[in-house]
Amino acid sequence: MTQTTIDIQAICKQKPQSVYASKKTCADCPFYKAHNDGTKNGWCQLFNHFAREYHQQTQDCINTIADEQAIAQEELDEYIEQQAQELAPEFEIDSVSEESGELYRIWRSYEFVGSFYQDLDGKWVAQPARGDFRPRCNTAEQAQMVIIAIFDNPDLQVA
Repeated sequence: MTQTTIDIQAICKQKPQSVYASKKTCADCPFYKAHNDGTKNGWCQLFNHFAREYHQQTQDCINTIADEQAIAQEELDEYIEQQAQELAPEFEIDSVSEESGELYRIWRSYEFVGSFYQDLDGKWVAQPARGDFRPRCNTAEQAQMVIIAIFDNPDLQVA
């Protein structure tokens, strides 16, 4: 039988981790561009002003970055929807029920293009008929676009 001793005094002498240790700095921000001159100076492209890489990100930074990401996601979703509407007349989608859920199939006339389904994590898995690439997409429309892109592009297809 082994006995474990704990040195309470040593634990109490350890410095508590600072709340700031887990916070991000300008250097972690995708909008920060370093001058790369060894001075740790740079430029904040989010707010268009001088910044140092060790500055801590503020709540304004976090909120604005989230807003920028939301705008970019909306633009991507609009583009995907536009592309889907342009391609929609050529393709038909049906579904079959399986024990693991719905499997959606894409057809061009009588030709099978591919299938997609939603996994347990909520992601959409695309399964193109002419490719072995199986991406996990955020939306069903993205999965459809991947399948159609592989179907229409011989460079992406498996021989």
